[in-house]
Amino acid sequence: MRHKCLILACLLLAGGMLCVADEFLHPRPMPRVLFPANGSVVESGPFEVIALAAEKEDGSFETLPLQVDGKDHPWQSYALPVCIAHLELPPGEHYLSLGIYDVMFFVAGSEITPPKDWPVAKAHAGAEAWQKCGLCHETTPQDGQTVLGMHKGWEACSPCHPASDVAAKHNHSEPPLRDCASCHAVHGATEEHLLRAPQKQLCATCHR
Repeated sequence: MRHKCLILACLLLAGGMLCVADEFLHPRPMPRVLFPANGSVVESGPFEVIALAAEKEDGSFETLPLQVDGKDHPWQSYALPVCIAHLELPPGEHYLSLGIYDVMFFVAGSEITPPKDWPVAKAHAGAEAWQKCGLCHETTPQDGQTVLGMHKGWEACSPCHPASDVAAKHNHSEPPLRDCASCHAVHGATEEHLLRAPQKQLCATCHR
């Protein structure tokens, strides 16, 4: 009997190791949250959770259940992989759960102090208005949902940011700056000027 128990224990252990190995070799795809950033402070008022569903091995996208502070919350009517939810939360600490992915953030308030060293996450003016995605993205209605296409690029930015202004503000010739998204994260960033990374780090990608 003791030998049978030992064999069973070994089989269970081996099975668990195989599961861990399979998870290591074939990890579950993770969603990408564009806003809010984990461990960031969001200004008070309405805002949008913006995320991209993870792509599975077969090319389809994994549906993301959304919970806000432990309660189910609906996504707006956008086709995957785009996931957008409209929120307005009281000041204080909150958390989002997107499947197995969690995001902690803090809504600013006059009487509550956010955690120390948590940066403020901001989005481009207009980017927070989920009804106006078509200002910067190609959009197509499909089966009661909105399909968001690629960013329109310079065409979307130039009406508000003329080439002459861009070159002057960046102290740089204009043509390389037309790909604004290479340096700026319009959906949300914790760096100044919505930079994707510290300025010197971004400049070093071209100027080594």
